[in-house]
Amino acid sequence: MSKQHNQSNAIFLWTVRRPRMFRTVVDDMCRALVNLRLRRQHEIEVGKDWIERAKEADVGGEEENDNALDRINYGRFCQGLERLDNACLQLDETLMVLKDF
Repeated sequence: MSKQHNQSNAIFLWTVRRPRMFRTVVDDMCRALVNLRLRRQHEIEVGKDWIERAKEADVGGEEENDNALDRINYGRFCQGLERLDNACLQLDETLMVLKDF
């Protein structure tokens, strides 16, 4: 036997319990969705100062951030939130498809 076909390290799969596999996949995806939402909440808590600055700039009519570095950091903050939102939406759509079909 070659090293790739070593029986002591091989896993033989004879049957697959579809309901159990489906439930495991859905549970893992639900857990991932909860983790994404928790991460988004955490990012908002960390970036409260950026949100407050943007609100003050809207009310005051000033530039939303004072210097270029602040604008770059605010852009990264918004981009990170947008990525988390997109990931949540994609995962939610996948869960909907799995549960409906």
